[in-house]
Amino acid sequence: MEQISLVSRQKKLLRILQSQNRVMTGLELAAQLDVTTRTIRTDITNINRLLAGTGIRILSYHSKG
Repeated sequence: MEQISLVSRQKKLLRILQSQNRVMTGLELAAQLDVTTRTIRTDITNINRLLAGTGIRILSYHSKG
């Protein structure tokens, strides 16, 4: 299996999401990581691209979290 390479912020993002039992908004995630919501959206897109084919995916919904 190929090693998946994430930057530190992306690893933190995954840890935050894994620790929650609820939907989180991009604004909440951005505040916790001290970045913009655009950065969160880009990170989620990149993580999902890296995880393609593994059966793992970060679900995101416009205006829902």
